[in-house]
Amino acid sequence: MTATLEKFFDQEIEPTPLCGNCEYFDGGGMQPNGTWMHLEGDCHNSESGRFQTNQGQTCNKFFPCSTRWPDADHG
Repeated sequence: MTATLEKFFDQEIEPTPLCGNCEYFDGGGMQPNGTWMHLEGDCHNSESGRFQTNQGQTCNKFFPCSTRWPDADHG
């Protein structure tokens, strides 16, 4: 699936800090066109202070998705 998503994301650029771009967002997976199956989802980051979120929200514990942005600053 990574090969399909590579054409939708520039892996060298830091992504917008939205929940949908975060390593911990679970929105049911992505469709082949790069959009989420569901806009609502769960946050699996225990430090975020929330459990349910949507792909357009953000928090101060954002961590870029390592599958879509393997070269982004993850530190």
